[in-house]
Amino acid sequence: MLIGFHHHAFRCRDAEETRRFYEDLLGLRLAHVERGSGPREGGGVLHYVHLFFEMPDGNYLVFIDLGDGEGAAPSPNTPGWVNHRAIEASSMAALAAAKKHLEAAGVEVTEPIDYHVCRSIYFTDPNGLRLEIAARWRTSERCTPPPTCRAGVWRNGLLTRPVPPTTRRHELVEFSRREKTHLLKK
Repeated sequence: MLIGFHHHAFRCRDAEETRRFYEDLLGLRLAHVERGSGPREGGGVLHYVHLFFEMPDGNYLVFIDLGDGEGAAPSPNTPGWVNHRAIEASSMAALAAAKKHLEAAGVEVTEPIDYHVCRSIYFTDPNGLRLEIAARWRTSERCTPPPTCRAGVWRNGLLTRPVPPTTRRHELVEFSRREKTHLLKK
């Protein structure tokens, strides 16, 4: 039976730079470092270092340094903001503190974005990986839902975006078709 994710693994360009960012800046515990070697595609031997950062929920964020100083190449057919990793903050106050902490360390961080189920900030790690820190709305933090809007607009310092009124699968398909048609006309 599948019960959840054990780890998410990504290539990194520099193990020490990655360790400083995730352990020293983000506060994740470096649980394990593994050095190894294996066959290189095309022949030869590939030496690598695995870094295992433990998340508070027991899962791991893993980085693999292949020793060539290169990070993972972005997907050529996908906008950079699509593929990202979301880390959950314990509260809105923790999200605000994380933003302040990252900015004080010189990391460029977006303004908070309100998705109506969570509020998020985005930034990039030293390997070029897009990260999100998200905090779920708690009943004590928001008693009434935010006003909806037709297009994304700024309200009370947050970028709010409309949620399409799609509750059934065929409505989602129709919404997707309309959006694709609209985008293709541009």
